[in-house]
Amino acid sequence: MLRYIIFRFLFNPWFKNPDGIKAFAQLCMNWLLRSALSLAAVLKTKNRRLSEKNNEFTALRDEKIKFPVIDADDFATISKEIRNYKLLEWIVILAESFFNYFAAKAIFNFPGWLGIAAQIIFALGVTWVSIPLFRNLFTEIIHEEPYKSSEIVPRNLKKLVLLLAIALIYELGMYNLCQLRGEQIEGAAPGFITWLMIILGMLLPVIAGYFSYEKRRLYSPYINTITIDRIKREIASNEMKIQTNIQRMEGHFKSTCQRNWSLLQEFQLYKGNYNHKRDIPDENLSGHFCETQQAFWKEAITRYNQESIPDQDKSNVRSLLKFSSPNSGNSFLTAN
Repeated sequence: MLRYIIFRFLFNPWFKNPDGIKAFAQLCMNWLLRSALSLAAVLKTKNRRLSEKNNEFTALRDEKIKFPVIDADDFATISKEIRNYKLLEWIVILAESFFNYFAAKAIFNFPGWLGIAAQIIFALGVTWVSIPLFRNLFTEIIHEEPYKSSEIVPRNLKKLVLLLAIALIYELGMYNLCQLRGEQIEGAAPGFITWLMIILGMLLPVIAGYFSYEKRRLYSPYINTITIDRIKREIASNEMKIQTNIQRMEGHFKSTCQRNWSLLQEFQLYKGNYNHKRDIPDENLSGHFCETQQAFWKEAITRYNQESIPDQDKSNVRSLLKFSSPNSGNSFLTAN
């Protein structure tokens, strides 16, 4: 009884209308389309953006695939090698920087934070300069075939001679620097510690450069492999989001259509009682979309298709194209 009172209060003009059921069916259809199209507009915009991103990711992936990548069965081993080379390189750098710090104290012997900062910067700078120097030197000397590549760049003799000359100058400077830091510890008379520091000081940069060379030889294919894998995961994630949005549109459309059809049936019952009490002839629903549930659904999908896809957007959005029974489990959302 309460529901009937509510319906009479809210929809009294439709009760008085001789074609009130048809008019109310049109109202339910408008509610349905307004709700479905509002959500579809938002989700289709998201899907369009996701599709555009996937097009960009696909182009980037196709470009990356042209360069060397690490095979799946080698990836774990090479990944471990790169981590080990990084660790060893950092150990050598820190050890060499620690030794150079003592020599820097003799050069920058003024007190205060400025002196400490100069000593640290000098120790790190002298060490870091050696890494690219000896890495490039090993590249020219060993001249090994790049990973997964049959093309070898010819050895650059001019570059090799230049790097050798710079390396000799660097080692000579390191020799004098190691003597200086040995004197900081043992005094003017060189002893075992001084000679040990000279050997380590001249050898550690070479070792660090070699580790850096080995890491760099595999690093580009390693990073390229990781990048391609990340791109593939991004594409798969976006595709999943697109499908989720499509399913959300479908579920919302189905539930809204079912709810509005139930509301129409309830109104039709009340309107029939209203007409019966007032001796008003029953309304003829033959051929109208409110006659059956199947007809109601078909009309809803037809109007949705007409109103939701502008001609300029037909190639970019998803739409309802195929009618399905409201009680069937078949999807009626397909890609345009």
